[in-house]
Formats: sequence, structure tokens, C-alpha cells
Amino acid sequence: LKVLAFFGRIEMMEEQPQELIVEEGLLRSSHEFTVDEVKGEITKLEDAIELFKNDRCMLARQLIDEVRGYVNTFRAKHPQTEQQHQEEDAHADGDQKQEEEEQKQGEEGEKDASTTLTSSKESDESNDENQQEQIQEEEVLKQVEVLEGMLEANEFITTAVAYSDEVAKIREQLSTTEGWTLQKRNEFSATYYRSEPEPNLHTVRVEGWMNSPLFEVLAILFEVDMHHRWMPRALGLGLTNSQKVATFSTTKMLVDFHVSCPWPFSNRRIIASVIGIDCMGKAEKYRRQIVVLLKSCSREEYLRMVSQAGLTDYNEIEEVSNVVEIDMPFGAIVLTPAEVNEGMERDTGTYVQVLNTVDPKLDSLPSCAINIGLRQVAHFLIDRMRVEAAKVHDSEDYAQRIEEHSEFYQFIEERMKECGYTQSQSTSKSSTEQ
Repeated sequence: LKVLAFFGRIEMMEEQPQELIVEEGLLRSSHEFTVDEVKGEITKLEDAIELFKNDRCMLARQLIDEVRGYVNTFRAKHPQTEQQHQEEDAHADGDQKQEEEEQKQGEEGEKDASTTLTSSKESDESNDENQQEQIQEEEVLKQVEVLEGMLEANEFITTAVAYSDEVAKIREQLSTTEGWTLQKRNEFSATYYRSEPEPNLHTVRVEGWMNSPLFEVLAILFEVDMHHRWMPRALGLGLTNSQKVATFSTTKMLVDFHVSCPWPFSNRRIIASVIGIDCMGKAEKYRRQIVVLLKSCSREEYLRMVSQAGLTDYNEIEEVSNVVEIDMPFGAIVLTPAEVNEGMERDTGTYVQVLNTVDPKLDSLPSCAINIGLRQVAHFLIDRMRVEAAKVHDSEDYAQRIEEHSEFYQFIEERMKECGYTQSQSTSKSSTEQ
């Protein structure tokens, strides 16, 4: 609602195919650039920053791409660098001085004084016009350079680009099973694995249908400190503790997961950033989805996110002895609600895809043994999520959490309504999953 209040183009942007942005950029080549127009592009980038701060990263990226197209079109039409402009200015000054000298010499030899005065006046007017055009061009160039500086150096803009690029990469990988090996399949879910060039990295993918609507699936994911109650365990491997370290915005947080390992190995720990990305626009290249980015987070990256969010009161990451911190360079949870996506095999429910690449820091174990353990745990994930999501509608625990974290749940409900959910679809009881 905050976003809608400050920026009225959101609905139009969500319906606008990305290809039109490119076409609009090309059409600009047919007209001259003005200072006011470039300042309008600066305002557009400022709007993109506000959208990103309000958890609308993909809409922010759309505006950023529009501005980048504008800058590229300008540079294609005006390839001169600032140095070249300065050289041209110096050359123009030299020409003008030479012209004035020649004119002076001509005036001395000119018999008709009135003709000379008229010619001089016309030359002065022409020079004034050229100077005004030059000043205009220089001001336009300065504003374009401001745009380029924002695109390259503004932290909110570069972060929005990085997040949206990662979303595109994940959605592309999950749009096909090519390059994946099927590990297990049952009536509810399928588990795949993929070999990586680095032997210490292990990638697992699990996906399947849940009858629960999007709201209930998001609820069990959001309540991080309840994850260890329902996450699967196998072969002595499983989640023992989970907590939220910091909240950066409605859909961005830092989490701390502790994982048990079978004897004689030490337990593991992963500190990860969780970034929810709204991909529910009507003109999405893929289906309308929620993409949750998961990635291990260093202390330095944590402090950067704290600074970006403007937090002054935040928790330190506690050091824990006898625990090995593992890496997750790449991961995501992708939620595709059937209710707002035509052509899916179901009309209701949520299709869940989980992708994780991890380095468990178990160099002494053969890769095949690690893969078996990870795949066993991953295979039961959708089943456990299905059972837990079915509890949300009637659970007192979840009812209390929904009341305590009302800002998040109201944000979700409002966004679902904007995307076409009815009240019954967003809060339906998942009794068939009990």
C-alpha cells in the first residue's frame, strides 16, 4: 500500500512485457535529449530505489532497465566522451578567434560600412545560438553522467540488479530437468541431484505439490524458530535449532541454523540471508511466483545489510565452539501458486521447488556418502512441509504468530488480493492434507 501511494505506475508496469522496454529505448533515438527529460530518468531511478526498499525488487529492476536503455541510446547517439567535448570546445574557441580576426581584417578593407555591420551582427547571433546549444548539450551530458553514476555505484540499485539476476538464474535452472539426475519420486514430490565441478559442492533439488494456498506455505517458512520442529531428519542428519538473527525489511532477514551430524563429526551451522522476491506481476517471463533467495552470509555482508537497512539496534552473530560453519553459495525456494497461473496441472495449491548448493565441510567423507545423506533428508522435505502447512489454519501457535507478526501477514494478504486471489483462496482450509 505504501508503494501504491507513492508510485501510481505499478499496475501498468506489472502488465508491461519486458520486450516493450527495449522497443521504447530504440524509439528514443529519433528525438533530441533534453535536460528535463534526463532529470525525469533520475527521478525514475529514485523511484526504483523506493520500490526496492519496499520489497518490490523486480519492479525496481524494470525501472532500472528502462533507465539503462535510455543511457545506452544516448551514448549511441552521442558517443563523444567529456574529454572529446572539451577538445571540441577548445577547437571551437580557436575557430571563433580566427573568424573574428579574419572579420576584423575584412572590415578594415571593406568600403561599405553598413554591409559590414550587418554581417557582423548576423555572425554574433549565430555564435550566441551555438553557445546556447553547447551549454544545453553540456548540461544534458552532466545529467546523463549522474544517471551513469547511480547505475554503477548506488548500493540499492546494484543490489536490486544482483538479486534480480540471481532470480533469473534460479528460475531458468528450475524450468527444466536437463542436467539433473532423478534420485527419488513418489506421488507428492521428486528429488534430483546435480554434480558440480568443485568436488566439495553438492547440489540437491526437491519439488512437489502442496494443497495449501500460498499464504499458509509462506507462514511455515516465515516462522523460522519453528523450523526445527518439522524439518526432516535422516541418518543422524537434521536441523536441531533455528532462529532469526535480524530483520532487514518485511521480506528480508538473517537466519541461524544448527544441524546435527552423526558421530564422529562435529555439528554444523549455517548463517544465511533470506531474501523474498515478489515475481507476481502479470507480465512475468516465467510463471507468477515468489522466489526466496538463500545464501550463506559472512559477518561483513551482514554488517553491509544492516547499514543498508538503516538498523541502529541489531544482534551480533554469536560465536559457537565445537561447531563447523558450512557454506551455501547458492540456494532458493520457489513458490508457484496455481490460483493465479493458468495452464498448470492443478487449479489450486502451491507448487514448491527447493534448490540448494552446499559445502558441508566434510572433506574426510567420500562425496557419494555425503550425497546419499543430503538426498535422504531433502526427499522428505516437501512431505514435512505439506503436513506443517495443513496445521496453520487451525493451530493456536500459528494464530498467535500471525497476530504477533501482523505487518508481514497483512503485507502478504494485501499482495495476494492485488494478484487476483479471492478471500477463500488465500485462507482456505487444507483439510485434505491432514
